[in-house]
Amino acid sequence: MTPRPCRRCLTTVIVKKMSSNSRGHRGCQVGKGLSTERPENIVHALGMQLRAARQAAGATQAQLAERLSVTEGLISKFETGGRVPREEHFAAWMTVCGVRAPLLPALQCMWWLARTQPDTASAQMGPWFETESQAHTLRYWMPILLPGLVQVEGYARALFVAWRQDPEAIEDLTARRIARQSILDGREGPDVTIVLWEPVLQNLVGSPEVMRDQMAHLADLCDRPRVHLHILPSATGANMGMSGPISLATTPASEVLLNEGLPDPVVTAEAVQVRGASITFNNVRSDALPRAESRMVIVEAMEGWAKECSGESPVTARVLPTVTALNLASPVTRS
Repeated sequence: MTPRPCRRCLTTVIVKKMSSNSRGHRGCQVGKGLSTERPENIVHALGMQLRAARQAAGATQAQLAERLSVTEGLISKFETGGRVPREEHFAAWMTVCGVRAPLLPALQCMWWLARTQPDTASAQMGPWFETESQAHTLRYWMPILLPGLVQVEGYARALFVAWRQDPEAIEDLTARRIARQSILDGREGPDVTIVLWEPVLQNLVGSPEVMRDQMAHLADLCDRPRVHLHILPSATGANMGMSGPISLATTPASEVLLNEGLPDPVVTAEAVQVRGASITFNNVRSDALPRAESRMVIVEAMEGWAKECSGESPVTARVLPTVTALNLASPVTRS
């Protein structure tokens, strides 16, 4: 087992100022042999040391990737602080690169602390997830994909695969997304209104079986008293919401907007932006079908996917051509 770190020495020696001759308290070798380059955070610090260990061993990223049975791209993410390696990969890295005491205990401590830190994407989305879990009212307009709050496991997993997430992270991301949905189950859950553009029901995500199950789940949600699911018909044509998705969460203290139509997700309570998003949502909601008719459209889509599963009708090529354009593809994203 990797030893737990001496937090006092990690903080004073590694995070604040890494030095090749700095040491912690008596008996702690945290500082000895570490790079003097100033890290941005503990995950970046670990990546710096992993890179230094590889270079000291005279190995290329490709060679190390082969030894660890991972991709070269994943090695690069580990070294730049984009991801923290799993324990078996970290241990293999140390072995292959011949890292020994006194540096080994220090890196083991750094790895342990780095594993407890949220990744960048989770940190960006953290304010939204927190507000979403505390909100009494949630409103979503989705022109391409279903919101994570109503995705079935297969649908969510297929998206993470399509977004080129690391295989080792996909199951964790999927589990976290499904866990968020527990807010819909409690007696004190939020009042949720979701407006979907009709093509969302026809965009193939995963497989016909996944889509059939997803439509069945949406139909079940329509029967919940606090879930209001509406379909904006394709026949409506151009509409005010075509510029991108909208996610609004209202708590007793504030109203928060999640803007995913940007290179990085932005969570804001700025009044002008929230008001603009609210106006757009109200417009698409007013043009959408009532709940009962929307459920009929969802059931029809479910039956269509069921026919494709049984081979009764040919599988048509359905893709998500505009996902990248609207930049909906973010990691754990956007979990």
